[in-house]
Amino acid sequence: MADVLDSQDLIQRLPPYFTGSFLARRNSGKSTLINDIIRELIKAKRVDMVVVMTGSAGLGNGDYGFLPSNLVMPFDEGKLKQMWDIQKATPANQRQHLLIVIDDALATPEAINNPTINTIFSLGRHAFVSCFLASQHTKSLCSPLIKTNSDIIVFSKLSRANYEVIHECTTHISKKDFIRICERLGGHDWNFVVLDNYKQTTDPAEYITVVRAKAPK
Repeated sequence: MADVLDSQDLIQRLPPYFTGSFLARRNSGKSTLINDIIRELIKAKRVDMVVVMTGSAGLGNGDYGFLPSNLVMPFDEGKLKQMWDIQKATPANQRQHLLIVIDDALATPEAINNPTINTIFSLGRHAFVSCFLASQHTKSLCSPLIKTNSDIIVFSKLSRANYEVIHECTTHISKKDFIRICERLGGHDWNFVVLDNYKQTTDPAEYITVVRAKAPK
């Protein structure tokens, strides 16, 4: 396997417009990692605007505190669809690159198998929309459509049943070996396993790697 990546390394592996699924239990560092990745994307001028829909919006827990408060909100299907419709209607030469982050909002019933989320994951790149989904609820997030259209799947501290669900996205590696690697590499020292679906290879040593979350100083 490759050396452990940091968030700056990880964004180098992303296409110009991208999707990512982040799966982990509570207190695993999932939101910390996503915060750090967003900072790196903004610093590198990879995105023009970031909107976060999160179940913890307004609770004052410090997540996404570096973003304007009006861009961090609870999940709202109407606002999500409005953002998508505006991006579609804007001429390509005038569009900004919009990153939408949906963090632990899949506990909200209207967010599960949501048609707008599915559309963004399938077609977002054509309208300059990127999207990250993060959840504790692996089965709710790992629908066939989301798995197939995720450029990266980042995960840690999952059950073996959930590792089996993710294994369906792999090639040239047995289920037993995949689970063994996931349990060895992830779930400690803020490490997350990364399944890189964008990388053009069938070699597990190339498309499976590790990223480490790093809390801001």
